[in-house]
Amino acid sequence: MIEPSSIDQHLVWGWNNNGQLGTYGDEAISTPTALNRHKTFVTKSVSIGLSHSLSLSNKSKLYSAGKGQHGRLGRGTDGAVLKHFDSITLTSLPNPQIKIIKISCGGYHSAFISEKRDLYTFGRGDSGQLGHGQFSDQFTARKVDKIQFCDLVACGADHTVVSTNDGSVYVMGSNKHCQLGMELLEEKISLPTLNRQVNPPPEFMEFRYSNINAIACGQYYTVVIKNGLMYSWGLNNEGQCGFPKKQFDLIKTPRQIIVYPDQNSSKKNDFIFVQVSCGIEHTLALTNDGMVFGFGSSKYGQISQGMSNILDIDTSTPIRIGESLYNEFVTQISCGSYHCLALSENGNIYSWGLNDFGQCGNGSSSGSNLTIPYRIRLPAGSLSDNPISMIAAGGRSSMAIRHSPSVITIRKSNYSVDIMAIFTKANNNIETYSDCQVSFKDSKSSELKLIKSHRIILSRSSVFNSYGALEYDPCVISIESLDLSRFFNDNQREIYPLLLSMYNDNIYDTTNTISNHLFNYVNSERFSDVRIRVEFEGEIKIFNAHKCILVTRSQKFKTLFESQFSEAVNSELVIDSISPTVYYNFLHYLYTDRLNINDDNVIELYVLSHQELQERMKDLVESYLYSSIDDENVCSIYQVCCGLNVDAPSPLEDQCVYYIAKNLKTVQQTDAFNSLSPELKQRLSLHSSNSQKSNTSSERSKNCNIQ
Repeated sequence: MIEPSSIDQHLVWGWNNNGQLGTYGDEAISTPTALNRHKTFVTKSVSIGLSHSLSLSNKSKLYSAGKGQHGRLGRGTDGAVLKHFDSITLTSLPNPQIKIIKISCGGYHSAFISEKRDLYTFGRGDSGQLGHGQFSDQFTARKVDKIQFCDLVACGADHTVVSTNDGSVYVMGSNKHCQLGMELLEEKISLPTLNRQVNPPPEFMEFRYSNINAIACGQYYTVVIKNGLMYSWGLNNEGQCGFPKKQFDLIKTPRQIIVYPDQNSSKKNDFIFVQVSCGIEHTLALTNDGMVFGFGSSKYGQISQGMSNILDIDTSTPIRIGESLYNEFVTQISCGSYHCLALSENGNIYSWGLNDFGQCGNGSSSGSNLTIPYRIRLPAGSLSDNPISMIAAGGRSSMAIRHSPSVITIRKSNYSVDIMAIFTKANNNIETYSDCQVSFKDSKSSELKLIKSHRIILSRSSVFNSYGALEYDPCVISIESLDLSRFFNDNQREIYPLLLSMYNDNIYDTTNTISNHLFNYVNSERFSDVRIRVEFEGEIKIFNAHKCILVTRSQKFKTLFESQFSEAVNSELVIDSISPTVYYNFLHYLYTDRLNINDDNVIELYVLSHQELQERMKDLVESYLYSSIDDENVCSIYQVCCGLNVDAPSPLEDQCVYYIAKNLKTVQQTDAFNSLSPELKQRLSLHSSNSQKSNTSSERSKNCNIQ
């Protein structure tokens, strides 16, 4: 969990007629301006449509602003205009607290992917672009039921394209201009439909993984990067699909775009593309060498050929964007309707194209177009030294997000609640592995009463220990036979709460705490009913444990013991992925709620916290790692985070990215940085030009950082 350290890291400029910039006003802004007081959250990513925008906070919460017609803001209404970013309450969903990891704005509809890889859509749906099997608008976020394990999503004017973790590409919406990439009898489809020409169905692929690196939707066309190669389909009247417009008005099915080093060359180059972005009728594509190519309409200078207003230059096939960008290594690109943005490795933002509302950020909104990349001057502020983490263009608006340092807040402990639940659940017929019962006769009915308990807890009491009854198995403690009536009345209303108090701390006794008491039972044979065999790199260690503690402190253990696995039946578990020393530390945490972290065990503990689904333990370890980040270890920590947090970046991963971006020159000199895989370097968007040029055509990228 992260708390914002500053709120001036979200910069906006351009068209604002419907309040889509979130400034509480509707006047156009011609230079980048920080939202400052206009929002109270830290922005992690943004997406901009024609006249609305979505913002995702670092707490995975969704905000929207702008024109609400057709329900594209997801606020349950049609037609309202919202001039500031306000959170979207997902109360219409079964789980309103879902975490969101990716967002996309189309012309009039919106989509996002949750941490569990489900797809949700809302907004205009008259072409079936929402994927719900209907041709109607949706005013609140709704899950697309016919698809799961989603990876990337992009929204066009009236169509949506999404890829899944196995590389399948699904399309929905209008196919009037072949933007779905399939020859259909119907002009539009309202359910996700597999495009079999991008990738065959899963059953026909021997090795299945997501080889779809990026997806972008223009107004009526689609571009996909697969294994570093570009494919496109849809309307090509201006060459926006990357093919000569005089020869191909429509690209009906996916077709590979051939890219040449320059227009005078007839020999294609084996470029590896990692990002793509689409406007109304133009496209930008980025290679892993930091080069930007453009194709499509250059009516307003979108393809950045400075003399195109004098010379007749064909821009319907890929052309490298030059001028100012020749000396820059570009890490991100983004297209608005008729303008473009590019972010360089050095943190410079460049813009070009239509500038009628100041969307190019040069201080002018006179309508004069920029036909060559212009370096935007960013405002000074408390975060002015922080690098830009992402750029976004959409419609005639632009945004940029600065990296913001994170503060990790450790979740509140549930330890006391967990321990008390051992007793309360046992007496509500929920299995907590009770191993003793306290019996007494009801004073009114003389009926024998039984209260379930646990010897490991009752041993806190000198009264029960002194009579030796706890050592028997099965253990039944009779108030009468052991002459305990002098300590207990035979009234259940007194005995039950007295037993319950043994599962909790006495506020007047800070030494005899339940945590201190249970510390004595870590790896103790006394009352143990399960053995854990830890084998790691030739070292074997047997730990004794108690099921009542394990099941209440760990959902994973609870599920395991309730299963029919042999380990559960035989009361012996085998662990072979962690060292015995670290596993003892983990058991110590379950029993006492105290975690002993040091430099030697911290990485193993972090891995174990993920394996055991221990969220608070993960917070504790992340807090330790956070405070220890330096030039030498940041890349190693980042690498571990990427391997563990597959579905969504963790706060610690975000902090690593922030630290690397701030200290790039010194971090790049470390052995840990040089040992990062090409995929992780690309994910960071921090390749140096020299390291990129050494790549060969066989080194296909399998990741991209398009949001």
